[in-house]
Amino acid sequence: MEIIQKFDRLHDEEHERKLALEALVAKIFAAVSAINAGYAQLQYAQSPYDAEGIQEADGLIVSDLKKLSELKQCCLKKQYDFSPEQAMALAEIQELKSLSTTFKIMGKKLESQMRLKDSEIIFLRGKLVNPISKTGSGEEIKSKRSVSCARRSRPLRLKPDPFRHFSSTNCEVDSKFRQAHDRRNEVG
Repeated sequence: MEIIQKFDRLHDEEHERKLALEALVAKIFAAVSAINAGYAQLQYAQSPYDAEGIQEADGLIVSDLKKLSELKQCCLKKQYDFSPEQAMALAEIQELKSLSTTFKIMGKKLESQMRLKDSEIIFLRGKLVNPISKTGSGEEIKSKRSVSCARRSRPLRLKPDPFRHFSSTNCEVDSKFRQAHDRRNEVG
């Protein structure tokens, strides 16, 4: 009977130790998630520059690193929680809160980037519309270029546009063709 009681006690102690280790691992994950959330908050506060936000995020990161260091010491000294179920539940709650904070910050950052890209698009559309309205329709521009290519032997120097390379290349080809044709007629 005594052997069975010893075995049960060893089994219970082993089970308690296993639960305590699981609680410790859960706390470590929660601390790492909190550090991650603090780092995301720090990045968000840097652009645009927010001195108070940076200082707050820095304080959170330092505090969470201290918690992680304390957990390391507990692990090395084999000091575990006496109520591992409660510790695991609290650690899971903390981890979920940290993940939620990280996702909120990432959402704000993405919204900010989206607004910036939208303003860039509006700006570039304005730049695109202005040259066309000043010079006329696209067909008028093409006809003016082809007439000037026929008169000139060198490429045109127009204001930069996306198709400039192709226009000047066509003018050069036309010019070289005319020169070769004129030389052939002079020889023949």
